[in-house]
Amino acid sequence: MKVSGKAAIVMATLFLATAALAQNETQVKAQYPDNVIFGPTEELRSLAEQADAILLSPKTYLNGVRNLDRATSDFTKGEKPDRIQKRLATAGEDFRKARANAELASLMLANGIESRNAAQEAEAARLAASDWIEAEKIFNDAVLKLERGNAQAAQKKHDEANTLFRTAELNALRTLVLAEAWRLIAEVRQQKLERFVPQTLSLAEQFATRANDLIIEDRYALDEPRALAGRAAYEAGHALFIGALASRIDNEETSVETLILHWEESLGEVAAAANIDQNFLSGPEETSAEIITLLEEIPGLRSDLSDRDALIVGLEEEIRELDSALGGASADRSQLIRRLEQQARVREQFRQVENMFSNDEAIVLRDGNNLIVRLVGLNFASSSAELGPDAAALLTKTQAAIEVFPQCTLTIEGHTDSQGNTGKNLVLSEERAQAVSTYMTDVMHIPAFRIKASGYGDARPIANNKTEEGRARNRRIDLIIAPNPGSL
Repeated sequence: MKVSGKAAIVMATLFLATAALAQNETQVKAQYPDNVIFGPTEELRSLAEQADAILLSPKTYLNGVRNLDRATSDFTKGEKPDRIQKRLATAGEDFRKARANAELASLMLANGIESRNAAQEAEAARLAASDWIEAEKIFNDAVLKLERGNAQAAQKKHDEANTLFRTAELNALRTLVLAEAWRLIAEVRQQKLERFVPQTLSLAEQFATRANDLIIEDRYALDEPRALAGRAAYEAGHALFIGALASRIDNEETSVETLILHWEESLGEVAAAANIDQNFLSGPEETSAEIITLLEEIPGLRSDLSDRDALIVGLEEEIRELDSALGGASADRSQLIRRLEQQARVREQFRQVENMFSNDEAIVLRDGNNLIVRLVGLNFASSSAELGPDAAALLTKTQAAIEVFPQCTLTIEGHTDSQGNTGKNLVLSEERAQAVSTYMTDVMHIPAFRIKASGYGDARPIANNKTEEGRARNRRIDLIIAPNPGSL
């Protein structure tokens, strides 16, 4: 390409100017290294950030950043050192002022800052976004007013923001705990199923309302609200299931007879597996009762099998020892006979105690030579440790069971379900166990040194706490009878 003489002169001039600027920049950088020029200002910036100036003095901090950026740009362009130092001095002063502003704000706006941090921990920006955005807006306004020196206006805005942050935190916690229950309840209504499930839906709403009220009362005690929210979600999900079936019947997509036969078929499969005759002439109750009776016998059967296995192992060992013995065979055989008689007495005592109670009064289990009498019929009023009027009859039978084992020691264990506060459940279980212990000493006249009462709260469930039946089984008193070795 042919270049005119005038254009060549312009290009040469630009080239020489660029080279001169590059050489000047190199000379400046060599004379004033980055760490020498910018280090003190960067340190002031770091101190401002440590004081949270980005949040608590944003305008002044931003001015410092802009001046620092300009100084950096001048340095890159190879501007005069005096100009660069002047900009750095301005930036440094901005950062010092921003730090001082932030330290003042951290004192004057302390409550709002604390509430803001709590709302952040509760994920309010995600779970209560509108509340969080409004609170942030007003808090930033308070910060700017304080930065301009208007402390009175800043305090007024701070108080408003503090309240909004507290609200954002509370709403975030409510959403965190109750979102699933609320979603399912809303789905029941959205699908217009409430007319089919008024009782189940009402129960779900009661649990959700109670959980919500408890969170409002104390937002930092969430164990019980979480449990109630779980029950609310379960009942709402249950309502969806029932409502969908009822809707199908209402739309003639299926019939009541079809549903009943399907449920009977499912229960019948369980009965057949247990070798129980099915009888649905009067509903499922009779077959269900037989299955429950069989299931309640399983722990005792397992205990018997375990005892027999242990006995067989022991006998085999005894036989081996006797076969290898020479002079002491007679004595060893006598010892074996005594042990067999002892095992027979224990089994007979177990059967004797087991036959004293019906299934709705107590379940009798074995743990080695110890007996566990699970007093399922011993009931207490809700949140109460006072024995009811019906307790005397069952405890009289229990006294007869205790007398089968002269000089035995007794351990009374109190247990609750998982509903409510764990600490309160522990105290309640201890009080109930102590109530039974007191009855045994005062009414049965059993010496206190033979009795130990302990409470375990909800720590040792024997059934599913998610169902009412399971929770009822977990609310219990277990009496452990430890026979005196000399009486066996």
